[in-house]
Amino acid sequence: MYKSETRIVVIEDQIMLRDFVTSLASSIPGITVVGEAVDRREGLRLC
Repeated sequence: MYKSETRIVVIEDQIMLRDFVTSLASSIPGITVVGEAVDRREGLRLC
């Protein structure tokens, strides 16, 4: 069976919340955090 991987970019301007979401998402099997950004422009560049 094919297992898909979900890749996400976390976009949040508050560093503590961004770190928390990144840590939480990284602990979930099948999810990979591929980048972090502080605003939507930086997030779009990462995508």
